[in-house]
Amino acid sequence: MICEKKLRDIIYENINITHCYVLEQLRRGNDSYFTTKGKPRRINGFYYLYGCDCTYKTLDGKEKKAKCGDVVYLPPFCEYESYFYNFLDKETDAILVNMRFSDEDGNEFFLPNDLKVFNTQDNETVKSYFLDALKLSRQPINKITQIKSIAFKILSYFGTEDKTRKLNRSKYKNISKGIMYLENDIKQELSIEEIAKMCNMTSSYFRRIFQEYSGMSPIQFRIRKKLDVAKELLKSDSMSVFEISEYLGFENMTYFSRLFKKYEKISPKDFRKRWLEQMKNEF
Repeated sequence: MICEKKLRDIIYENINITHCYVLEQLRRGNDSYFTTKGKPRRINGFYYLYGCDCTYKTLDGKEKKAKCGDVVYLPPFCEYESYFYNFLDKETDAILVNMRFSDEDGNEFFLPNDLKVFNTQDNETVKSYFLDALKLSRQPINKITQIKSIAFKILSYFGTEDKTRKLNRSKYKNISKGIMYLENDIKQELSIEEIAKMCNMTSSYFRRIFQEYSGMSPIQFRIRKKLDVAKELLKSDSMSVFEISEYLGFENMTYFSRLFKKYEKISPKDFRKRWLEQMKNEF
């Protein structure tokens, strides 16, 4: 079963990246023009313009310009023309990270047929994601697990960016401060009442609007985000399970472990063991 999901919505879901690979591209000379007319893409792609600018023209006549340092989301089934120019003296003009997704039940899904340009020229974090992925892809033994980890970071970053765009022009603008706090604050120390006050509304009204917005309550959303951070921390052995539960503000390690297993279908200890074994097998 294949279905469609919005980029901004997948940050709330458990997803698997089933395929992921990195391509570096030179777009000078005869390669400065590229089109997918009659041969649309079949995979989701995030395209980092490392050493040039580009103008995209879609079949509906819309034109989108991307500067060096921007990231372009290239959706599957999209047909477009692209013109590359203003080349810098770099060994690579662009870095493409392609990926396929499935949900927690194994059903493949794709993102909408909507080419997007994200203005990230001065964002060193985004730059590091793509350069790190490229470096890993160049190694003799391709570090696919590490590349997938970076791909998840790319998805999370641009999913949040897409969500912010939606908030700034939607009926949920009044709760945007609360939403961004719940999405970005790791320890989540403010109560729901305090977050509602931040948005100049009652806690009951905030809960109702947030449920409508995200499909889950603020508390459920908070738990989901904390567990996402926990998974990243468990991918190294620098903190114990107890230290992670304490760092994220859970009542105790038992409660943290129970919640983790409920949502992830595996204990924190076994999650870490499985991840470290995967990493070991890549070396």
